[in-house]
Amino acid sequence: MRNWIAAVALVVLGVSGIESSASERLQMSKARPISAAGLPAAVERNGPIEVVELQTFGAPQYGEYYAYRFRVTNFSDEKMVVRFEVRSGGRSIDGTSSRARRSVQLAPRASAIVEIPQLLTTSYTADELLVEAGDRRERRRQALKSEPSWDHGQDVLAGRSVPAGALPLLRLHRTELAPAEWSTSWLQYSRFEAAVFTDRDWAELPPPVRAALLRWNAAGGWLLFMGTPEGLPRLRPSPGSSYGFHGLGRVTLENPALPLEQVQSEVVTWMERRPHLDPRQVSEDLPLLEKNTLPVRSLFGVLLAFVLIGGPLNLYALAKKNRRFWVFWTLPLVSLLASVALIGATLMDEGWVRIHRSRALTLLDETRGHAITAGLSGIYATMAPRGQVVFEPETEIRPMGNVGNGDMEWDDGQRLFGSWVGTRVPSYFALRRSESRRERLPVRAAANGLTAVNGLGAHIVRLSVADADGSIWTAANVTPGSEVLLKRTQRVRSGVPDIAERLAAGWYPFLSIVENDPHGVLRPGMYAAVIRGGNFLGVALDRPTTASASGVVIGWMKDDSDSSRRTP
Repeated sequence: MRNWIAAVALVVLGVSGIESSASERLQMSKARPISAAGLPAAVERNGPIEVVELQTFGAPQYGEYYAYRFRVTNFSDEKMVVRFEVRSGGRSIDGTSSRARRSVQLAPRASAIVEIPQLLTTSYTADELLVEAGDRRERRRQALKSEPSWDHGQDVLAGRSVPAGALPLLRLHRTELAPAEWSTSWLQYSRFEAAVFTDRDWAELPPPVRAALLRWNAAGGWLLFMGTPEGLPRLRPSPGSSYGFHGLGRVTLENPALPLEQVQSEVVTWMERRPHLDPRQVSEDLPLLEKNTLPVRSLFGVLLAFVLIGGPLNLYALAKKNRRFWVFWTLPLVSLLASVALIGATLMDEGWVRIHRSRALTLLDETRGHAITAGLSGIYATMAPRGQVVFEPETEIRPMGNVGNGDMEWDDGQRLFGSWVGTRVPSYFALRRSESRRERLPVRAAANGLTAVNGLGAHIVRLSVADADGSIWTAANVTPGSEVLLKRTQRVRSGVPDIAERLAAGWYPFLSIVENDPHGVLRPGMYAAVIRGGNFLGVALDRPTTASASGVVIGWMKDDSDSSRRTP
């Protein structure tokens, strides 16, 4: 009788459990939205966590930054850390893959839109999302819509109210995202070389988005306005030209007297002249090793010893002992020892090194507290420093060479994993930064001339200052934080073109020109400092055995009397 009662109880409990689980599944199915790929987009961990894939900004382009966007919601009553990882599944033509990771913390009952940037090193965007939430390390997978990233045809970003066909010479790209959903990181606009807006478009953009676009513009983009919008920074005018200069970029305002066709032609010509760095020239100008040759004699000696010992001597010894079959384990052993000897010979000749070198050009606007830096960083290590190379989150990086598996983590900057930097292989990166800076070079009048205080944070090898009257004052070997008395040398040269015009052929050749002749670029209210021992790029390699930096800082001094000289 007891057995029958127990059996009936088990059946009742099982039915109730099935109903309960079915009810829970029904509730969860109602809470789970469907992603663009048609798969469930909710992930739960330590309470309900929901992740929905959102539309991205712009078309993906190989070698450019691209941001995946998700809406994540925490339905629990606890704070929760959610870890995202987007990865490509090897659909690229060359078989390479890449990953990008980022973590966010969500308050209880909170929702947020998360951007996961990625520098596309494969021919396709990511097709899989992995999510971890809470303390557990279990991962949930979610399919993403993968898109090809080879299209480089859409170079110009256009506002939604720009008339169709108004600029037939330019390839316009319009995004379907609302202005409030545009990215606030200037890196997401670096794939565009120009942008065109109407007054209405510019007014609809939130201030953080406009600030990001102006940082992109200062880093080298071209802003074309069909109208005269408000909130633009002061520009350096260019006589006889259709635009004003803003850092390394240009701004064009609508002018009834200026034909629109002429503006389009200038933009197209400027985009076609986009400079490219020669990797061979860069490696010669920025060598990472004092000697690039291998220890040929040592390596040849080890190989010769391996041939003799592993070959005739090994066979003779085994034949003498009548153990010829031992060759199947003695030869691999000798090979292993020879490999260790080869590595040891290389290390004895080169040593254990982690080298970081950088060279940069910086335009510093002291009035606005803004700096634009274009430069190079070279890294060499005896063992590949995976996860130990970190660039700032707002630094645009361009690897000079094939990356392969380009994994990146965004929690504390752009931390590089994968094959960005190889073992005993020099790796170079072209960098751009557009950021707020507090460095200054105060110049004051003294009884016997002018004085300058080195507030650039680096040793100044040569300093040239052009005062408001057009006289050039110089000094040499100014240590950080020290004050120096300047010496009058010559006058500012007449007809000096604007730096943005000089940079049309590329910032890298211009850097060498300024190092050799800093007086040739100065206008009143500017200075040029050739520096050593540091620059505005910083050191990206963790615990380097050798780190060196050099470059040039061109500054616009704070001078309220002439605002046209203040903005780079």
